[in-house]
Amino acid sequence: MSNELLRRLRAGEVSQEVDLESDLTKAWGGYVTMVRNEVCTPKILVITDELSVQSHSNREELWYLVSGKLAVYRGPVSEDPVKTIAGLDEKILMPGDLVKIPKNTAHTALNLYPQPSLIMEVALGHAEEEDIRRYYDMHGRVSLEGFTEGISIRDLITQCRKYLKSS
Repeated sequence: MSNELLRRLRAGEVSQEVDLESDLTKAWGGYVTMVRNEVCTPKILVITDELSVQSHSNREELWYLVSGKLAVYRGPVSEDPVKTIAGLDEKILMPGDLVKIPKNTAHTALNLYPQPSLIMEVALGHAEEEDIRRYYDMHGRVSLEGFTEGISIRDLITQCRKYLKSS
């Protein structure tokens, strides 16, 4: 823990109270947030399917896989959402693996396990819904014009790369 964070905790500038918030009814699974503040927001992600492709400008995230198996995709953000998705690289996570998602990095996760995969997520910075920029969501929140809706991120990455190669 940084000296600045310790100083702010001792000065009462950062909430130390547990304030559970949960929503396990999402199409992709759900989450349990333990405390939300401007410095650090820990939560458990319960991933049954696939998260939307998104980025955050006000926070970075650390994902620690507690159980299950995930394909995590990360890559640079482009003004062109097709380039953003085509630029995603896959990393397979097994229990105990940790991945860092810097600010302004496109990312998503795909559950590869028969049961839900559990991620301990620690958001460093301002972790609010308005800090989510979505590029694609297989559950219909955001589509990519000209591409098949509702397909897995693996298939969409392939389609985007073929499109860019042919244009």
